[in-house]
Formats: sequence, C-alpha cells, structure tokens
Amino acid sequence: MRIQNKYNLGDIVWLITDSQQQPRQIVAIKIDISGGLMYMLVAGEAVTWHYEAEIQPKADKSPFLMN
Repeated sequence: MRIQNKYNLGDIVWLITDSQQQPRQIVAIKIDISGGLMYMLVAGEAVTWHYEAEIQPKADKSPFLMN
C-alpha cells in the first residue's frame, strides 16, 4: 500500500471551520483499512483528530469566520 498524505508530522495547520484560526501541530497520522487518513492535531493542551479535508496549510482570515 502506498500512502499519499497531504500533510506531514510536525506541520503547522489550521482548521477550516475554526473561527479563531488557532494554529495546530500534526503529531500523529492514523490510516484506516480503506486508506482514509486522520490527523491528530495539538493546540496547547487540546488534542483532536481530523480528516485531511478539515485542515488547511494557512490561516483563513475571511470575515465570514471571524467573530
């Protein structure tokens, strides 16, 4: 099986839906049997898992996200 991931361990990324656009670091990548990838992201003490489609390589300063 060849894995083609968009992001790598240690990358700093942002959640597309995060209105505060807090940077997060990728600390783990999980691969399921169908080849789907999930990334473990850490921001301070918060640890969350997200699919590749939920994250982006740069902060989005769009006024639609900002409160």
